[in-house]
Amino acid sequence: LKIENMWIVQTTNDGPAIQSYHENIRNLKLIKLKITIVDSAKCRNNSILIVLDKSAAKYGSAGLNGFIVEDCYLVSGRMGIEIQNHGDGERCYRYQNIHIKNSTFCGLPVDNGMGVSLSGWGDNCLVEGNKFIGCRGPNIEIVGADRTTIKDNYFLGESRNLGAPISISNFRVARQCRITGNKSNGKSAVGFFIEAVDGAYIANNTMKTYGSFIIKGKNIVVYKNCLVGMGSAQVVQIDHGQGVSIKENVIVSKDAKLDKRPLIAIFNGARDCVIDNNIMYNEYIDDSAKDLWVKTVNREDSARVYGNIMYGRGGKRLSHSVQ
Repeated sequence: LKIENMWIVQTTNDGPAIQSYHENIRNLKLIKLKITIVDSAKCRNNSILIVLDKSAAKYGSAGLNGFIVEDCYLVSGRMGIEIQNHGDGERCYRYQNIHIKNSTFCGLPVDNGMGVSLSGWGDNCLVEGNKFIGCRGPNIEIVGADRTTIKDNYFLGESRNLGAPISISNFRVARQCRITGNKSNGKSAVGFFIEAVDGAYIANNTMKTYGSFIIKGKNIVVYKNCLVGMGSAQVVQIDHGQGVSIKENVIVSKDAKLDKRPLIAIFNGARDCVIDNNIMYNEYIDDSAKDLWVKTVNREDSARVYGNIMYGRGGKRLSHSVQ
């Protein structure tokens, strides 16, 4: 089934423009749709909502499979696309093979306005090449979808109170996610919030933020990114993280003259982390001030730190020490 070249205008009392509850859906394609709303001050609805909690199992495979959203323009009062399943999804209610690409998501000045949310039991999802403009809640939220890839998206805002461009948070632990090639323009309060995940590869992103990049999951590789804190000295927090590798990144603190926190903070029982061969910039601190570059709190064995180049007020210093 394909729905193509349609403009849907929501009114204040409407539900989601496109919605499905408790049905099995196969190979649905939404192509070149435009969904807007009449009254942006009052509308609190999704553009697209699919709920899979009680879909009946047929042919051994229930839920949503092969759903494609492509070249769409979505303005919503709450979420652009929400796919949710909080039932017994691991056995039969899963959604899988979801592809959301080349679309634009416009948030509104309301609480928790979001772009894409994938929650509950899902698998093999791809969010690729989209533009997110002005989303106050998480722009892309993964709440349990395994093997999700988030790549080549652009996050654009005009104020500092935008939500995290990418969040993997706390319904259940998502496994084996990939975050690559994304960009943001520096207006969000948090860069990425990686919490409920076991196995994530975060590489080749160029992300600017007014807050920190927060890592709470396990088995996470952060590789060859450019991570910039705008007005914040603390660019990366590893909080309860386990098996986190931060390698060959450029990590920059900009305009943080009065902020004397470390660029990378490792705390709350984090363990088995490696911080190596990164280039770190903070022009307001001395390059020999070890605790203002990478600081471990509570556990002396929480991290190995070596081979990093630090540019501060004194020029540059190469760290080969193991801390």
